[in-house]
Amino acid sequence: MIRALAAVVSNGQIHVAGNGLLLAGGNGIGTNGGQKVFATLVCETTVSSTPIAKAVALAANGDFTIDDVLSPTPSGSCANPVLLIRSATVTNNPWFAAGIPALIP
Repeated sequence: MIRALAAVVSNGQIHVAGNGLLLAGGNGIGTNGGQKVFATLVCETTVSSTPIAKAVALAANGDFTIDDVLSPTPSGSCANPVLLIRSATVTNNPWFAAGIPALIP
C-alpha cells in the first residue's frame, strides 16, 4: 500500500516523492521490509527505468524520494503512461505501487 505518490518527468529526468509505501501482507505487514525501490515508466511500447544500482531505501514510515535519470530517455509524447515503483531487493523486481496521471478538467 502507498499513501501518496507524486512524480514529474522531463527530458529523461525523473523526480518521485512517495509517502507510506509499506508492505500490505506477510510477516512484515505494516513495515518497509528493508526494501530499496527504483522507478520504471511504461509508455506504450517503451519501458524506461532508473538504475537498479541506485535504488533508494524506504524510510521506516515508507517515505522515499527518487531523483534520477530514466534510461532509455522516454519520447516526448505518451498517451497512457504508467509509473511503477519496483523493488530492487526482491528477485525479478516486482512492483509495489503504480501511478497514472491525474486527469484535471
